[in-house]
Amino acid sequence: MTPQNSIVLIFTILCLCPQGHATIYNPQLNPVGEEEPFMANTGVAAEGSAGATFFNPAALAFLHENKLSATGSYMGTNNQTGNSSQVGGINLSTESNGSTMSPTLVAVLLPHNDWTFGFSILQTEDRELDSHNYESLNINILGQNQTSELWAGFSISKKANERWSLGLSTFAIRNTELQNDTVDVNTNTVTVMNRTSSSFYGMAFIGGVQFKPDPSWILGLRIRSPFIQFFGSSDYFVYPNSADQVASQDSIATNYYFPFDFSIGGNYLLSKNVRVLCDIGYQLATSYEVSIDPNLGKPVGTSSTPRINFGSQVKLGPSHKLLLGALYNPSTQQNESTSPNGTVSENFYGGSLGVEFIGKFVSATVGAFYYWSFGSIVETIPGTTNSGVFGSVQDRNFGGLFSVASNM
Repeated sequence: MTPQNSIVLIFTILCLCPQGHATIYNPQLNPVGEEEPFMANTGVAAEGSAGATFFNPAALAFLHENKLSATGSYMGTNNQTGNSSQVGGINLSTESNGSTMSPTLVAVLLPHNDWTFGFSILQTEDRELDSHNYESLNINILGQNQTSELWAGFSISKKANERWSLGLSTFAIRNTELQNDTVDVNTNTVTVMNRTSSSFYGMAFIGGVQFKPDPSWILGLRIRSPFIQFFGSSDYFVYPNSADQVASQDSIATNYYFPFDFSIGGNYLLSKNVRVLCDIGYQLATSYEVSIDPNLGKPVGTSSTPRINFGSQVKLGPSHKLLLGALYNPSTQQNESTSPNGTVSENFYGGSLGVEFIGKFVSATVGAFYYWSFGSIVETIPGTTNSGVFGSVQDRNFGGLFSVASNM
């Protein structure tokens, strides 16, 4: 392989490097909330959790005491991509790993008569992948791929009566993405440096309703508004480009978006000590251009897609409770046959569990989660007769969760 061909191949590989999951492709996948992450993010019809600021603010109206809550998580990630066949004699198999540790929720809730007011900060997306090794090509990529999304806002909830409540949360949102790679082709001493960073600022609303038809049932409805962008900007640096020169741009206008999302939830008292919960979500389709600059990503297109989450709460005694959950979160990505090179489509499955220790003034929950995916990636290799190949991609997301809440 000549140095010139190596550079062409490297740029192709950079397009295929695993990226952080945007909110739009697998919505509400990362663990977030107070009790909800221990139930695989099931919470539209939950009660008593500070995570209601995100899952359904109407549930806040039924709180009776001031509450301070905080949740943290550790998440490890393993990403593997592979080609289902040889492309020009080249097998593009790779493996990447990463880990993050971050607070996923900090919330203060203040009930007053039939009203509840709240302030919360949530880390809805936090993912990092490091290093990509293409052993069959003698190529090593040293770098980082990071995606982070922070939500901060106010919530207000009103209890209409003992059966009905309404709620609204208003969030300011910051989304940041970073790809920073240095590539070495050992046999030809070719080095490529590629760095792209993006920041987006905007807001979104979450509205909700809860209804308690009888003591055994709680029903919920949640509506998340589209992302309203105020500002979006990206920078990139590439060396060498196709002309063997540095290519760089700063402060390029860039777009980020997620569409309307609807969820309904049910919470049923199965027995004296067991509650079962289920959420069904549905994100609408959308499409948009990331930027007019081709160096800053491919067009985004998604289909209207449902997802489902299950949860259960089992009382083990007066001071202990077991939380369980499972989810199916399919990709919202459109048909790969019309998708640009590097498009990834993954369907996620997963589960979580936790044990809650309940005290008079403080409760604490500790648990773990494990999500895995099966999917495909569009791989088009210049200079070969085989293009548009659908390779495979698998993700393993796993980690621990800890939550503490105090009635003030």
